[in-house]
Amino acid sequence: MWEEILTDFQFELPGTNFKKLVLTKELCEKPKDVLLKLLEKSPFHDFLEYFRSNYGIELVFGEEVEDYISGYAQSHNTDISTAIKSLLQGTSALNYMGVKGEFKITLDMIQDPKYFDKLFTTWHDEQQAAGESKPTKK
Repeated sequence: MWEEILTDFQFELPGTNFKKLVLTKELCEKPKDVLLKLLEKSPFHDFLEYFRSNYGIELVFGEEVEDYISGYAQSHNTDISTAIKSLLQGTSALNYMGVKGEFKITLDMIQDPKYFDKLFTTWHDEQQAAGESKPTKK
């Protein structure tokens, strides 16, 4: 169990100014959030950077979205990083849809667990319809 909790610390803290790590209840329950705080990174910033580097899409969160995610994490007794991944698990569909540049995440999007599935389905249906309406060569 300790290995699971401390793995990220093992890879992220060497080379920093930290000489010791105090194990607390918060660290054991939400290790990713504690690590990001130690490294002065926000779990929101961490997710946005990950998404941008993997998909080339700049997701944008407003304060309202961050507050909702923080409340969700607290009410589900999970860390913010896990809550973000859970609430935004379908966002990779944006990549398949060819979205480029900035994409604003709204409260409606994260409150609907099927939002990105529905968005992709609508997009896919439109692509299919556009393909069928093109004249075929003979």
